Amino acid sequence: VVDFSSFGADEIEDALELLENKFQVYIYISTDSIYEVTETIKGELISEDQDQRPGDESLRQELAERFTYGHDKLAAEEVLRKHGVPHVIFRLPDVIGPRDNTYRFWFYHLWIKLASHFPDLVVKVPPHLRDRPLSFVYVTDVADVVVRTLLHVQLNDNVMNNAFNLAWSRTITLEELLQSMAKEIDPSASLEVSYVENTSYYFPSVVCDPISAVKAENLLGWRTSPFQSAIKETVKFYESALKDEQFEYHRNRIIGNIRDDLFKNEPMKLYLALQELYDVDLGYLMAKEEL
Repeated sequence: VVDFSSFGADEIEDALELLENKFQVYIYISTDSIYEVTETIKGELISEDQDQRPGDESLRQELAERFTYGHDKLAAEEVLRKHGVPHVIFRLPDVIGPRDNTYRFWFYHLWIKLASHFPDLVVKVPPHLRDRPLSFVYVTDVADVVVRTLLHVQLNDNVMNNAFNLAWSRTITLEELLQSMAKEIDPSASLEVSYVENTSYYFPSVVCDPISAVKAENLLGWRTSPFQSAIKETVKFYESALKDEQFEYHRNRIIGNIRDDLFKNEPMKLYLALQELYDVDLGYLMAKEEL
């Protein structure tokens, strides 16, 4: 079983009841958000053994209520351990790659693209993220390790019933990510990043510190794609996706997000710019705006 879809304990319970005695290993795709509800050492890369909830019941409850997503995902992990089924857990930070329906990367992609078209449209980052180290992982690398684990899981007892962080070994700041994207989106343009209070941001999606993938490197032979190559392939996908009719629904969603955040008072300006930049007809969106 490869489970990308369970977000809490009840869903894992249902899956295990339905699939009892019908699988050899349960691979669960979890998240670094679980560390928001555990006791971690601040300022250090988080390792997998820092996944214990606080002993103080009031603090445990406070964290669970504050970080419901991390609480629910950790509760799902706890069900797998409680039932003692053979399992492997992969904890992912923010994922970069094609077909990401969080739209985080695509939002910044279009913001950078439009910033080269509109000189006054500066890409903004909140000051508290200026030097904050972040963890990311590439979707292709995750797919690769899942497949290799399925192929070799019976051969390696060190893998079974373990959790693994998956991430690039080096951390990166948000500005470094944006500059890497700009290099692929428009190499001739110079990206200006401004640090402004009360600015919306889309990475990171967690408040915990970055994670360490040393365990996965040692026990799984975890190796990552070159960071800039991953950025290049992801940019290439979203450049084509905006013009591809099979992604019309998602294109309209991200254009709507950009409109609401950056062009709330001038939506037509956005549509006309995208038509020019991508040679795509957005007349139906403009007609809808006029209505």
